[in-house]
Amino acid sequence: MQALGYITAVTGDEQLLSRDRKSQRRLQKQIVILYIKPFPCEQCGKKFSTKDDLNRHVRREVAAKQFTCSICNATLREKIDLQAHLATHNGEKNFACDMCEKRYRHRSSLSKHRSAKHRA
Repeated sequence: MQALGYITAVTGDEQLLSRDRKSQRRLQKQIVILYIKPFPCEQCGKKFSTKDDLNRHVRREVAAKQFTCSICNATLREKIDLQAHLATHNGEKNFACDMCEKRYRHRSSLSKHRSAKHRA
């Protein structure tokens, strides 16, 4: 079987392509899956290479977001995430430094403060 060199239109990579029709169809399918991403999410518009990737996204990202902020309609996966999110609206600073008077809205901000200001 003879092979001919070509440069793909999508990637610009030089590859060898068999004259076999089956190989050509397989390569075309891979290009569609990798670069065109034919499976869009109806909820957010993000595109996926395979139907399985789309279904995984829907399960994890779309269907899993069941907690909604009553102020801005943001959707979150966990109740604790909603509680932390609500603090951004009401100004609560529930995370206090035990070494000084500083207070923070997010635990991560408190951790950054401690490592920057109170290194042991």
